Amino acid sequence: MERGTEVGLSLRAIARRTGVTPMTLYRHFESLESIIDEVQRRHYVELAEALLGRFGHPGRVFFCNSGA
Repeated sequence: MERGTEVGLSLRAIARRTGVTPMTLYRHFESLESIIDEVQRRHYVELAEALLGRFGHPGRVFFCNSGA
């Protein structure tokens, strides 16, 4: 998924890069798609927390200019 692409991404590649076996991933995720979904979900949560920390209220994000 480097550079925003899923080309070449596999469950085995994820397992190798994270230092676990493919079976370990299968115990926690149903499929490669479910791993991608979880990674995206966690990044959205991190982004939301950062925005809340910066602006204090979700609605302010849309109404503040870049100098806020």
